[in-house]
Amino acid sequence: MDDLPVEILDLICDLCGPREIKNLRLTCRKIRSVADGHLFPEIVVFMNRDSLETCKEVAAHSVFSNTARTLCIQADRPRRMSFSTWHEEVKDLIEGGYPASEVEAYVREEEIQLTEEQQKQLIGRLILSDVREEHPDSLVEKIEYRYAQALRLTSEAEEIMYDRSLRNCLREIFSRCTKVERVDLTMNDSMRDTTAGRNKGFRSGMLVPRSDLELRTSGLDAMIQLAMAAHEVGFKPTVLCLGDVSHVILMHGSIMIPLKAFFAELQTLRWRFANPDLEENADLAEDAYRDMLDDFENTDNCVSLLRSATRLERLELELPEDTRTESNVKLPDVLGDTVWPQLTHLQLSNFLTSPDYLKDLLLRHKSTLLDVSLGAVHLFGDEANWPDTFASFAGKLPMLQRFELSGTLGQNFEVFHDFGPLRRPQGRQYERQLCRYIIDGGQRCPPKPTLPESQDSDEDDETETEDESGDEDDEDDEDEPWDA
Repeated sequence: MDDLPVEILDLICDLCGPREIKNLRLTCRKIRSVADGHLFPEIVVFMNRDSLETCKEVAAHSVFSNTARTLCIQADRPRRMSFSTWHEEVKDLIEGGYPASEVEAYVREEEIQLTEEQQKQLIGRLILSDVREEHPDSLVEKIEYRYAQALRLTSEAEEIMYDRSLRNCLREIFSRCTKVERVDLTMNDSMRDTTAGRNKGFRSGMLVPRSDLELRTSGLDAMIQLAMAAHEVGFKPTVLCLGDVSHVILMHGSIMIPLKAFFAELQTLRWRFANPDLEENADLAEDAYRDMLDDFENTDNCVSLLRSATRLERLELELPEDTRTESNVKLPDVLGDTVWPQLTHLQLSNFLTSPDYLKDLLLRHKSTLLDVSLGAVHLFGDEANWPDTFASFAGKLPMLQRFELSGTLGQNFEVFHDFGPLRRPQGRQYERQLCRYIIDGGQRCPPKPTLPESQDSDEDDETETEDESGDEDDEDDEDEPWDA
């Protein structure tokens, strides 16, 4: 390997995990110098002071500060709990309720093989190991110590926002880690499995936070600190992923200038909006959802913010899902008439739109769009229907290579067709026919199946080429995923 060019070694290191990188660093000086650049690719910030101090030390490190390319802000914050509530959650953790992904990550990292029962036992030992060293006395003292730690951590989660500790930490990272290009701000297991359970700070209080303090303003405080820190040092990412972040950030006019600057250089934006209907009280949840609809309809802050991201190539938006009022956010209130000159990938879910607006959105990006994915879309209008809507842009997107449908498509609050779970296209025959029609065009939109596809798909697969094309080449394509 020593004779390979640095560029090839760099590609090899891209495919290696932390353990392999450590081993490569022991081979020779040339490989070590390349492997050093992959030693610490991601900085993860948790909402406690210990984590902030650790991240500032990483930013000040001569090697690690030059290898980090991604900043992940795990913005879950623990809520203050009574002792009885906390103790019940602790018992659940010890009995195996700890996130399975964290167990798997630990086992994989240590390269050991464990049964499911052994993994549950390992969880209890992981959670309690450090407190046994600190408090080797009675179990009561251990539990009291842990609860005191939990109270401290819940206080810190609030304090680091208003005393600017989080902002100062992020400023240090942006100033010193010059290769960071991607920022993730996620909560509630959105986009990436939570790593909070393995954070030493939260483990000291036996806490595994999985949401923000207030569900209606999920991610608001962390997002404000992020935007302000970046604005103060002039940092602008090229990739931004927001998981379970509320739209409420758009309603704060004082933060819009820093936010627009933060979005200015983005090439990729993925945003899964927080649902306001997660409250236990159904009436409050419905009120919160209607308030959100009013916020989008009565201000153009969302349109204005997305318009500032003039270099977008990939846009993925999953709007809040309505489960009670049967009324989703209207897509024009989100995107307006914005044109992104370099947009190649578009993925949109959970929205209302008129047929004309959807057609115009796609056609004004027809010279660049390569990949389109639509999920849980509902058409509104006196004569709105999906066959005519598909026909309005079918075959008119010359660059389009891939088209996907998922979730339930509706028209005037009636179900048109269910394409399976959101973001998980099923690849069934009707979906393949529609996607082929949209990419290539044709005489008419393929009709819906008369039977559930699980019953008639095999029969239709055998007869489709006779009914539609008569071309033997199409028969070969039938079993392939539709990717032009």
